[in-house]
Amino acid sequence: MTLLKTKEAAQQLAVSETTVRRWVSLFPSAFPKDMFGHYIFDDAALDKLKRIKSELEEGTGLLDIKLPISGEPLLLSPQLQPAYFAAASSAPPVTEEPEPLLIRLGQLEASLSHKADEVVTFQLLHHRQEMEEIRQTLAQLSASVETLYAALQNAAVSRPPSEYLPDLPIAATGSRAKKKRMLRTIFPFL
Repeated sequence: MTLLKTKEAAQQLAVSETTVRRWVSLFPSAFPKDMFGHYIFDDAALDKLKRIKSELEEGTGLLDIKLPISGEPLLLSPQLQPAYFAAASSAPPVTEEPEPLLIRLGQLEASLSHKADEVVTFQLLHHRQEMEEIRQTLAQLSASVETLYAALQNAAVSRPPSEYLPDLPIAATGSRAKKKRMLRTIFPFL
């Protein structure tokens, strides 16, 4: 059993790759994909594509074509039917139990939702604690500023305005030149 890519299947059917992609997009469940999401065509899929092509050549509209459900034989020429049945008989039977899987999926979703709720609750509590600490710090800062402002008001009332000015030292003429020389030794480009 050979697996063909879209290009190879299009070459065997004598149609373009775009045409094959269009046909496959109308019947996505009828054609398998590989692990990379690319369509692969075995003999059975190629037979389905041949059936689509023959029905289109007969004048049937693309949307009117009905592919058989899996397990239903294709109505192909007698020489193609044995290959289809051989491929179908070699495939392992599919035994899926959707109920336990759905139940387990529901349990996982509920568990995930519960865990997400716990995380959000923890984050909210943590943010509330941080906000309370910020409020306390802000209240302490406000009280300190009010105390300092009151002390400043008391000091302003008891001191005359001349006392606000600090005693300024008399600038020495030589100290400015020394500072300039010192800066030139550190920064020679000045």
